[in-house]
Amino acid sequence: MGVEEVAKKAAGADYVLIGEGHDSACDHAAQAALVKALVDAGRPPAVGFEMIPVGYAEVLGEFNKGRISVAALPEVLDWEESWGFPFALYEPIFRVADENGLPVYALNVPSALARKVGKEGMDGVSAEERAMLPATIIPPLKEQRKMLRQVFESHPGERDDAAFERFMTVQSLWDTVMAENAVAARKASGRPVAVIAGAGHVEYGWGIAHRLRTLDPGAKIFVAMPWRAAPGEELAGAEAFFYCPQQHKSRMGMLLEDRGGRVVVAAVVPGSRAQKAGLAAGDVVVEAQGLPVAALADMHDAGFKAHEDKAPFVLTVERAGTRLTIDLGRLGEGN
Repeated sequence: MGVEEVAKKAAGADYVLIGEGHDSACDHAAQAALVKALVDAGRPPAVGFEMIPVGYAEVLGEFNKGRISVAALPEVLDWEESWGFPFALYEPIFRVADENGLPVYALNVPSALARKVGKEGMDGVSAEERAMLPATIIPPLKEQRKMLRQVFESHPGERDDAAFERFMTVQSLWDTVMAENAVAARKASGRPVAVIAGAGHVEYGWGIAHRLRTLDPGAKIFVAMPWRAAPGEELAGAEAFFYCPQQHKSRMGMLLEDRGGRVVVAAVVPGSRAQKAGLAAGDVVVEAQGLPVAALADMHDAGFKAHEDKAPFVLTVERAGTRLTIDLGRLGEGN
């Protein structure tokens, strides 16, 4: 679905939630295009970012007044430290906001504070920290709780019920505080709010949208999500979708894409370990560590196996009808 069509479907929405994979340049380009399409459709929004903690509200106020440039934002927002994913991925969205006079708002709490709540509970935070938190953390729907349990169990570490409850508290805190700040942005700006957030906070209306329904009853909420599915698969979880393949950028210098049952090397960084090992754009990865590869998750499993076995990371790729072996060496060693 084209962004103009999505913007038309979102007409009249008070909140447009646009999900993303944090490391997907395609997702961020689509987010920027959708925000611009809302402008062109006569519904210029305020833009709220999960990636920016509320402690930077004054900095964003200066940006909104034109006193700070887009180029200066990474430094004044401590972007690499506070978020971690490259600012260049998000720059197109800030450019659209800057060029169209769209006010930008911080939606989140500092990650360190969220971790503290998860570890010590609300009683463990100071009065100053408490001022950045919602008065009440809105609990998840039953459906989201089930999804969070699956996410929790996919990560290493503690697996007991108490650890899960702490994990769920942090997720609910994030969703609640982002919804609360989106409501404040709507009131302050008098505009609809485009919320830029991870897909897990957006899909199925379980995360931020569920909290918005509590905090701003009657508001119209529209959800747009990246689509990773293979052609023909049923779409669910949003009112609209934009297609972007699942991607992973490896520190070894290769960009991998999940293309409906195949993992393809989309790009290789010149001079990187991947290029020196002989990997090339267009290669299809069919095996990793001797295991069949059909999705990016298989690459993750193979990397874990290589690490556990203390062995080189070896791929089998198809190129022009020929199978080649690519030895990338030990993980974590060099570039």
